[in-house]
Amino acid sequence: MLLRTPLAFASAAFVMLVLGGNQCALGVAAGDTAISESPVTVAVSKRDSATKSDQVGGEVPHYRQGSCGLAAVAINNTLYAVGGIYGNGNLIYVSTLEAFDPATRKWDSTLPAMPTKRAYLAAVAINNVLYAVGGQDGSGYLGTLEAFDPATRTWDHSLPSMSTGRTGLAAVAINNVLYAVGGYDGNGNFLGTLEAFDPATQKWDRSLPSMSTGRTGLAAVAINNVLYAVGGEDGNGNYLDTLEAFDPATRKWDRFLPARAAKRSYLAAVAINNVLYAVGGDNDDGYLGTLEAFDPATRQWDRSLPSMSTGRTALAAVAINNVLYAVGGEQRPGNGNFSGTLEAFDPATRKWDRSLPSMSKHG
Repeated sequence: MLLRTPLAFASAAFVMLVLGGNQCALGVAAGDTAISESPVTVAVSKRDSATKSDQVGGEVPHYRQGSCGLAAVAINNTLYAVGGIYGNGNLIYVSTLEAFDPATRKWDSTLPAMPTKRAYLAAVAINNVLYAVGGQDGSGYLGTLEAFDPATRTWDHSLPSMSTGRTGLAAVAINNVLYAVGGYDGNGNFLGTLEAFDPATQKWDRSLPSMSTGRTGLAAVAINNVLYAVGGEDGNGNYLDTLEAFDPATRKWDRFLPARAAKRSYLAAVAINNVLYAVGGDNDDGYLGTLEAFDPATRQWDRSLPSMSTGRTALAAVAINNVLYAVGGEQRPGNGNFSGTLEAFDPATRKWDRSLPSMSKHG
């Protein structure tokens, strides 16, 4: 079992830096630190004090050379990757936003940065707007909610926060409402907490029932207006294969779904044609390239799918045109082994496309 303790910083010749109970499983040599300032230019676009949004203009930081603990969404057939942590020696939290267009096979690294540097956040897309929630910034655990509109290229950071700051959470969008579930709060609590934010009312619903199993490093998807939460790790250091489903219409959890997938945390998941695809993560066997699929209609897992080319944890994934895109993560324990790799899996052909360009390098 990899060492997992909240914000454990280097004090021996070689230790594992575990970020709030979450697992990028960053190897940190003695004297290394985790910081939230980047050595590259981090001046973001001008901020409008009246609207509390970032306006286009100013210098935008380049994307990191690989990152773990990032989040991603798909908007108008474009992948948006945001936040994360990277570095070699000093571990750096970033606020960078970058977009990949599968049609052109190119990355756009000119987008304005998120107002808050953070990693192990979650993100969803609602009405073509990216909502980034939660995570950690090296000094605390965040309930922060911020929104990016690609049409105006501006960030809104005036939105209300979650009731509990947490890292390693997951989020989905159902009927234009954001549901944030699970995570770790920095106080020794592995959460089953479920909260919902409605952009129309700008309010959080904090009255929803929790999952039966508190956990961090989980993944979640929405299928037929139901939230499915899978994997993660609990407060006892156990990797989980647990699958639970929450129906907003009944406000109830289904805690008896089959748990026959690989036990793992810091995986990513997407929904394609009403099937959940879970990819990557880590467990006692190491960093995984494993891809598995769960069909709610048959309540069965398919474990025969081909793996990614490289096992990685704390990655992100989106679905575009019925294709899974997996981006970022950490490839193996040890400082600096961060991945900018982008791979795509097509369920129709059951093949991975490993020829896609990686996220752009910083500097």
